[in-house]
Amino acid sequence: MESQLIIDEEEAIKAVLEAGKGLRLINFIIDYFAIGSIFILSSSYYQFLYFNSDSLFLEELNLFLIFELIYFTYYFLLEWITNGKTLGKLITTTRSVKEYGEHCTIADFAKRSLARCIPFEALTIFGTQVFHDYTVSMIVIKERKVSTTFYN
Repeated sequence: MESQLIIDEEEAIKAVLEAGKGLRLINFIIDYFAIGSIFILSSSYYQFLYFNSDSLFLEELNLFLIFELIYFTYYFLLEWITNGKTLGKLITTTRSVKEYGEHCTIADFAKRSLARCIPFEALTIFGTQVFHDYTVSMIVIKERKVSTTFYN
């Protein structure tokens, strides 16, 4: 009975801290806009230098691979450097953390970013758990300011 109480307590704390699907969708839209902007700049440069109209399929494949590389790099570098934040998370004051409070490793951020590159992975937000979070036991939390004022 005591172990069940501890699990229920952990789940209750997690439910209070966890960011809702609406905030996560806003994060995704902001981050996708940033990634799209980077992609447009880099693909314009790429097409200016390497455009070859003879192999349209290879051109599209190259652009897809460039997009995936940008997508992975954006999430991996930002979350690693800022310890769980991206541009969207900075704006919405949310953060990616390990499910039970452990520190995230560089491998966690790499696996999470790699899982995001799976086609249609973003649709898992409509399920019970987002796939890229599930793969490394992470959650997205809403950060709250803690008051350090003490009263007598």
